[in-house]
Amino acid sequence: MKVHLVAGFLGSGKTTTIIGACRALSARGKRVGVVTNDQGRYLVDTALFRSSSVPAVEVVGGCFCCRFDDFRKKIRELGTESRPDAVFAESVGSCSDIVATVVKPFELAADGRLASFSVFVDIRLLRLWLNGGAFPFSEEVAYLFSKQIEEAGNVVINKADLLPAPEAEALRVDLCRRLPGRRVRLQSAFAEADINGWLAAIDASDTGWASSAALDIDYDRYATAESSLAWYDATVTLAAGSAPPELPDELVSRITERCEAAKRPVGRIKLAADAGGGGFIINARVETAPAELGHIVRDSLSEICAEHRLRYTIDAEECFRPSYPKPTHRIG
Repeated sequence: MKVHLVAGFLGSGKTTTIIGACRALSARGKRVGVVTNDQGRYLVDTALFRSSSVPAVEVVGGCFCCRFDDFRKKIRELGTESRPDAVFAESVGSCSDIVATVVKPFELAADGRLASFSVFVDIRLLRLWLNGGAFPFSEEVAYLFSKQIEEAGNVVINKADLLPAPEAEALRVDLCRRLPGRRVRLQSAFAEADINGWLAAIDASDTGWASSAALDIDYDRYATAESSLAWYDATVTLAAGSAPPELPDELVSRITERCEAAKRPVGRIKLAADAGGGGFIINARVETAPAELGHIVRDSLSEICAEHRLRYTIDAEECFRPSYPKPTHRIG
C-alpha cells in the first residue's frame, strides 16, 4: 500500500485532482482509498469522495500533524477494510511544516515511509506571489502560503488551463529558478493526461521531499495566519426534499459575492449533497471573523432558498477560528 500525502493552500484543486487520480487508478484495476482532513467535523470532501465510490475515512478536529495518532489509525483502518493499492491523504489547506510533523514521524513509525509528498498551488495565486502583485490575503496568510511552497519537494502548479500556456510555462520556470532542486509540475486537474503524468511522477522511486532539514517557520506567525481564516461547517436539510441542480452553484456564488463585497478574501467554499439527497454539507474558509462568516453564509442560504421557495433547517453548525497548532511530534 503506497501512501501519497497531498498538501497545499485552500482552493488549489487537491480534491479534484485526487478524485481524477482515483478514477484513473480504478480504471487500471487498482484499489484506492482516501484520508480526508479538516479542523471541523462536517467534511464536504468526504462526501465528494464517497459519491465517487472512493473509500474515504476522516481525521477531524485538527490537522494531520496535531492529530498524528488518529492519522496513522485511519490509514491502518483503510488498509484493513479496503486493502487499497494506493491511499491519498489530503491535509488541511492551511497546514504547513508537514515534513517535520507528519512525513518524518510517519517514517519513524512502524507504518513505514510515505511514498510521496506533493504541495499544490493555484497558478493565479502563484503568479501574484512570484510577481509581487497584490496578494488577496493578509501578510500573515501570505507567509503561510510561502512556507507551504518552500518545504515542498514536489510542487504541482494546478489550474494551468486558466492562463495562456506561454505565461503558465514562464511561471513554472521562474519557480524552478527560485526553488532549485525541486520537482515542479504544471497541470490541470481536468486534463486526463496531466492526472496520469502526476501519478507517474509520484509513483517514481525517487519521489520524496525537499531536504532532511525541518522547515524554518515562525509558529506564532503560522498560528496567526491559521486563526485569521474563519472556518464555517454546517449540515442542512431541505424540507421539500432534493435540492434543485443549480442550487449549490448559486449558493457558492452568492456567498462569494457577499465576501467580495465586504472585502473578505475567500480561501474556499464547497458544497456536497448528502447521501439521501435531501440536504447538503457546506464548508467555507474565509479571512474574516467567525461571526461575520456565519452571518454571510446564513443570509446567503436564506436568500437562495427563498428564491427557490424551499424551506430548510440547519441541523448542525460550527463557526470558529482554529487553535494554535500543537504537533504531536516535530522532528528536525
